[in-house]
Amino acid sequence: MTYYIVLILTLLIFFSILFLNPNKKLNYIPYDNILKSHSINNYNVPLVSSLVVIPTLVFFTEKIILLIYLGLYILGLFDDKYSISVYKRFVFSFILVLVSLILFQEFRISHIYFFDHRYNLNILISICFSLLMIMGLFHVINMSDGRNCLATIYCINIIIFIIFKNSQLNISSVDESLLLISFILIFILNYFSKSFYGNSGILIIAFLISYLLINEFNSNKLSIENIYFLLYLPFLDGLRVTFTRVFNKKSPFLSDKNHLHHFPKNWNLSLLILTFLFILNFAIQYITNLNFYFLISYSLISYFFVFIIFKRI
Repeated sequence: MTYYIVLILTLLIFFSILFLNPNKKLNYIPYDNILKSHSINNYNVPLVSSLVVIPTLVFFTEKIILLIYLGLYILGLFDDKYSISVYKRFVFSFILVLVSLILFQEFRISHIYFFDHRYNLNILISICFSLLMIMGLFHVINMSDGRNCLATIYCINIIIFIIFKNSQLNISSVDESLLLISFILIFILNYFSKSFYGNSGILIIAFLISYLLINEFNSNKLSIENIYFLLYLPFLDGLRVTFTRVFNKKSPFLSDKNHLHHFPKNWNLSLLILTFLFILNFAIQYITNLNFYFLISYSLISYFFVFIIFKRI
């Protein structure tokens, strides 16, 4: 019964956003600022697509954890409405993630592997390492939220892989089918420019994806190689952009149009190329031994080819 209630609420939110009047701005909704120097949009779009996933979180997440999601959403909402500084956003999101790691063990990375040896982490190291990884994912996903559907495709790719890898998502806080449906609906909103994430959405979905990956890793259902394979494209792109900014003596947090997704003129073709790449990566993970040298070589080569192709289309 709960499943159908959540599904109905999800669809109601989706259609409410889908049929928002594009010619009438609502004061209580944040909109994309097309005057930003790095914006590639031609008109203001509401930044509320992440609301589609809220019913799933509300019904399948512990209530106290919802406070962390709420805190992240409010922080992002203030940024969307009033453009708070990157430093303030980082500090407040850092504090919220740190609190979640201190209070909830399931958000912490419990162990790491080094040359096939497993090392269990004590609480302090676990919190510090998990904090670094989660904040890094925040940064990477935020960098990807610059073109329609890109961040959503990464999320869909991760969720589908986990479902196929394990037959089902064996986690207590989120129902996998509803989560996948939510992101597919968000994809539709993104694709037709009906709504984007904004920083409010990016913060909560990055936190959600972090939880999914950490939970599956701690349960030995995903390897570190699997996780790298799922994230290497935005990770390598973020690394390239960051080093480029530092090399040019600019802030690594400065917004620009130097990301992979800024290059293609034919974005529909780019989406097809990314979809093909993710399908190929699925197949490779099932038929290939993902050793360190193969991972690094394949990820660098595939990123290089995507970079070249995106520059030309």
